[in-house]
Amino acid sequence: MSEPPGDPDNDRPRPLMGAAFWIMMALCAVCVAAGAAVACLSPRFMG
Repeated sequence: MSEPPGDPDNDRPRPLMGAAFWIMMALCAVCVAAGAAVACLSPRFMG
């Protein structure tokens, strides 16, 4: 028993670089920048 043909849009693969991908990349960049800021600024505040 085969299924009736559906909407052709449902058969297309989802894009790999959608909005969630770019949001996660932005979050990673923010985390890297925050880590670099902590590494550069911590000697001023700790020492």
